[in-house]
This record gives sequence, C-alpha cells and structure tokens, in this order.
Amino acid sequence: MERLAPESSQPRKRPRSSTPEPHEVPPAVGRRQSVKRRQQRYYDSKNEDEDAPKIVALHRVLCDKRPREDSDHSRHEASALYTDTPQLFAGDNKASALRAEDHFKIHDEERFLEDVDVVIYHTYACHKFQETLQDRFESFMPPELDRRIFRQNRAYFFSLPHDTEKARPENMSIRILSNEVRLAVSSAVSCDPDLDEQWEQERNLQYPFPFFFHHRQRLRVIIEDLLDPRSGYLVNSLLSKVEHFCEAQYGEADRLFAAGLVNRRHFDKLFNNGEMIATYQQGQPVAYRLNDVKGTKEVAVLQCSSWTFDGTFRRKSHDLIVRTPSSKTGVPITTLEAFPLRFDEELKTKLRARGRTFWSCRYRAHVLYLAPRPPFESQMVSRPRFMIDYETYRAIHDEPEEDHAHSAPEDVISALSTDEPDEQVLLSLPAQIRGFGFHDKKWRMLDVAYIEEIKFNKEAFKRLHLKSDKKDLIQALVTVHTSVENTADIIEGKGNGLTILLHGGPGTGKTLTAEAIAELTEKPLYRVTCGDMGIDAERVEEYLDEVLRIGTVWQCVLLLDEADVFLEERTHQDIKRNALVSVFLRVLEYYKGILILTTNRIGTFDEAFKSRIQLPVHYPDLNETGRKIIWRSALNDIPPLPRGFDRQNLLDHIDKLATHRLNGRQIRSIVNSAMKYAHFKEEPLSYRHFEVVIGTVMEFDHYTMETRGQTDSEWAEAEGLRKRPGL
Repeated sequence: MERLAPESSQPRKRPRSSTPEPHEVPPAVGRRQSVKRRQQRYYDSKNEDEDAPKIVALHRVLCDKRPREDSDHSRHEASALYTDTPQLFAGDNKASALRAEDHFKIHDEERFLEDVDVVIYHTYACHKFQETLQDRFESFMPPELDRRIFRQNRAYFFSLPHDTEKARPENMSIRILSNEVRLAVSSAVSCDPDLDEQWEQERNLQYPFPFFFHHRQRLRVIIEDLLDPRSGYLVNSLLSKVEHFCEAQYGEADRLFAAGLVNRRHFDKLFNNGEMIATYQQGQPVAYRLNDVKGTKEVAVLQCSSWTFDGTFRRKSHDLIVRTPSSKTGVPITTLEAFPLRFDEELKTKLRARGRTFWSCRYRAHVLYLAPRPPFESQMVSRPRFMIDYETYRAIHDEPEEDHAHSAPEDVISALSTDEPDEQVLLSLPAQIRGFGFHDKKWRMLDVAYIEEIKFNKEAFKRLHLKSDKKDLIQALVTVHTSVENTADIIEGKGNGLTILLHGGPGTGKTLTAEAIAELTEKPLYRVTCGDMGIDAERVEEYLDEVLRIGTVWQCVLLLDEADVFLEERTHQDIKRNALVSVFLRVLEYYKGILILTTNRIGTFDEAFKSRIQLPVHYPDLNETGRKIIWRSALNDIPPLPRGFDRQNLLDHIDKLATHRLNGRQIRSIVNSAMKYAHFKEEPLSYRHFEVVIGTVMEFDHYTMETRGQTDSEWAEAEGLRKRPGL
C-alpha cells in the first residue's frame, strides 16, 4: 500500500531531554495525564458539536524489533498507540523509537475508547520510517572511545540535527464501535441493493476504503434524500472523516481514472466489488462479476463468477490474476489483463447484445452463423446454418443430466425461464455455445457473437424455373402439411408425412427447389446423400433412424439428394441392394415431416415407391428460354465487386449467353468463375471474362460428346435412365 499523507506536515516542537547514555532508551518527556483527562481534552479539540459522533484518529506504531546493520530496535515496544502523528526529534539516534510526545500516548486503549463511536487507526512501521532518514543522521565517535564499545553501541553514535516531518502511515483502518453508527450505515446502504450487498461483504475496513471510494457520491444522495436526519448526520460525519484523510488520494485517483488510466499508486482503488470485469479468452471478450479482491502488492487476485450452460444455467467461480502496473504516470486501464467493464462502454454494448443472443438460444434455435473464419469444413458454405439444441445433443451423445439438487437457488437459472435475466447475468453468459451444422452434420462450439437470426428468403420459391401449376401444387401441399397435425391413416404414426420426388437431369433445379421449400416453410433443410449413409443395409437403417429422429424433433425438410441407389428397382440377383431398398421403404413410411427425394435416373425406379410418393415432379432439361431466366437471375445476384462492373452491359448479352447448352448449376458456376478471373486480372468484371470461362467449359462438353458420340441427354436416354425431352 502507498504511504498516506499525515494529518499535518508541520512538526511540533517540544522540550528536549538530555542525550541518553548507551543502552538506554530516551526518558519519557512531558507530564503524564490520566486517561480520562487526556480523552476529554482530545474530544474537546476535535468535536465542536456535542451531538456529533465521537470519531477519533489514533496512531499505532509497530516495530518488529529485529536488529539491523547500524540501528537498534531491540528495546522498542512492539506496538504503541498515540493520539498524535509520530515522528523522530532533534537529538534522536538510531536506537530511538518512532513516537509522538509522551503526553499523546495511550496506555489503556479499551478504556480510552469507552465513549468513542468510530476510531480510525493510522499504522506506521518504525524501521521503515527510520530507513527513509539514513542520510539525515550525523555520526560521531569520541576519540578516546574503545572501538569494541563503539561497535556494540554503534546505533547511539548517530544524531538527528532537527525534528523530522510527521511520519506517513503505512496503512489505515476503521473500527465502528457504536451501534447507533452501525445502524445508521445499515439504513443508508439498505436504500440500494447493490450497496447493501457490498457492505455485507466488507469484513474489515482497510485503506483505501474501496466501499467509500466507489460509492461516496451515491451515499451523499442517499443521505440527502432518503435517510432520517439523525442517521444522515451520523453517516455524513463518518464519510466526511474518511474523505478528510483520503481527500488527496481520492482526488488524484478520480482524475486518473477519468482519463482512462491507472498507475501503481492507485491500482488498489480500481476494482469495485459487485461490478463487471472484462478480459479476453481465445480472442473473445468475456465478462465476470467481481465478488472480492485478494492478492499482494504485485498482483491482484480477482475472485469472480460467471454463468455456464449445459441445458441449465449455473454460476461458476473463477480467479483472474492482474499484475500491478509498474508505471507511476499511468497505463490505459483497458490494457490490463482484466479491467472494470465500466471503462469500455462499446464492449459492454457488444457483450449485452451477445448475452441476449445466447439467452434466445437457450432452448432450441435455428440460426445463421457468420464467423469471419469458419472451420475448414465450412469453407464450402459461406452462410452456414446451425441448430442449437442442448437437450438433443445430450440425448444423442448419452450425456446424463447434471444434478442441481445441491446448488443454491441463486446459482441456477432454468432454461425454461421466460423472463430475461438482469444485466449482470446477460453480460457474463458464455462466449460460445454448441451447435449442429447442417452443412457437415457435425456438432461444434460456436462464437455467440457471430450468431444471427435467419431471415428466410421466401422469394426464392417464386424465382424457381418451373411451370406455374407445378409450383402452385408444391406450395399448396407443403403449406397445408405444415399447418395440419395429422391425416386420417388407419395405422397410428404411419403415412403422416409428405414425400415429394423431384426427377430430371443435372442442374435443372431439383436441389434448388428443396432449398426453396425449406425457405418457404421456414424450416431447417437437412440434406443427406448416399455417401453419408454408406451401402450396408444395417448401417443405412441405423443412420436413417437417427436422421429421421433429428428431422422429427427439429421439424426439418429432409432432402435425400441423388437417392438413386435406394430407389432402384429390386432384382433377384442383387440381394444387398434389395435389402437397402426394403430398409428405405420401411423407414420412409413413418416420417411425419416433409421428405424430398431427387434422382436423375428415373428409368431404374422401383415401382414400390410410387405409392409412397405423394407428388412426383419432373424437371426437363433447360431450353433457351429457361437458360435466359437462369442467366438473368444469376447476373442480378452478383454482389458489389471491388473494381466494379457494368451489370446492364452483362444483361444485354443474355441472348448470346443463353445459346450455350448449359444447365443451371453450370451457369452459376460460370458466374462465380468469371468473378474470380476478373479479380485475379485486377479488372472490372465484363462479358469478356464470361467468354473465356464459357469457352473452356464448352470445350470439355464437346470433348465428352465426341468421345461418347452423343450428348449427355442422349446417353442417359440410351441407358434407359430418363427420356430426353425436346429442346
């Protein structure tokens, strides 16, 4: 702790006694008075108002009595108490004790304090004060003195030529003795729940009296507006006395903190119990509630708490270590390992928003995840969607539910609670939450700061290149299905789903339709491919059971993309494939949600699926009109580019672009490649970039046609996979 300023810097002159002989302690100086007389004299000098609480400042000198190189503290009292500030006097030597005049000494502390309401102790270290005076002592040695005697009594052969200044206390503490004052303070703090809680935590009132430092302004308001006159008078007297002793230090700290700085001297005044503390972990800001401050002069140990989540919110304790800054002038507070959140309002706003996002995800939430650096698996999806559902995660992974029976009620918050928690809880909610990625079917920890609400694109369905009557029929079926709980099937739990088969060549819009249906119904799209399931019948059944279970809980639109191997007609020769088809038929029978199957091999379709499919939809190859529609949509979707581009110029070339026999997937891939090509060339995107990309793509198409002797559509028709429609 810093050394505090004394009450008065002017030394008091006193009559001097003769220089003591070696090995002798200086004699008592001044007239001894009775305890009561000295006590009354002290009160009379300090208290002009008889109704004022009796608040006294006492000065305690402590000495460890350990020998040092050229000083002797062996005959000092271990503890001495005075009513005046101690010092050393002219003629003192290095065996002299730090003290006040004898008539200020208290010999019976308890008796002295009998009628005292509050005592403020100033504590001094005898040896530390003397160490600050080394260059002030004058040494002497009588020429005839034996050197052995000199060495044994060296401390006595030094002398101070003048009185020293008043000593500065090493510490200061407050002891409230009066029940009346205690009750007055309790009345004041009870007016504010935050103050009440922090006052209860004050086990000892030690300098720098952080409670009074941080709350003195609030206490003034309470004294003025809320307390009865007597209680207000008592609390104000105590507060004024504290401010009297700490005025300079408090003022300096206030100015430093107002500038956003802290130095070594005022570091112990920075943290306030009950406030929020911010730090960074794994690059993410996190906040904790400060419960208490421990530590040493070199480090502060912040005993904090925050909230964890495992389906239930639970309070968890943490210790944060903050090194005391070495700077005397000041360092930015926000550069400390942990700092009070009140010094960064922008960060506080972000943490509050993040906390609200976390709270909104506490039960189940389908969200958008926009992390700037998603994991490697997410690179193929620019705006991945996740489901946050801890209950389902725990069920899938067989994690037991935590036992909260022995937790205190204030340490647990149910996820089912509908009321938003208070700000401190919001600020200290976790920075990450577990979510399931629909793009890669994996659970991972998500940074809550990058979670956003999904804004479903219902225009996507309108933009599908499909005959209007087909679109109307699809929209009618999925809309009614989502609004009706059950259908009239004889067997309970059977036949309540909606199964749609989308068939046609590659790039004709089948997958896009499934995505548009999910947007239209505002449901998650769970896409499954044959590669996800494998080809072992037992493994497929197990996998599908899990998919349908999740799909049911989350009310997903299930997309079984390129499900050709499961839809192929059964034969006597291929027993394994027959088993796969049978498993697939049985599992699909009981799914209650929307199930979409896609295939481009309808020619091998097993007839048993016909009765399971409510709506089969054919997607013919794109004709030139269809390609124009796809090109226009793709060009209009190009975002702003760093070097710009003339969108209208590109749209003017649509007729020429549509002459190339490309499917929808190829068209969108070409647009993406042209943008990258222009970026690499450091040029504005233009039609020339499209020409280069299309030329390369068409060269490959011509090569495959020459190799096979027919187009892809002709080859598929020859293989019996699908019929080639007219263009």
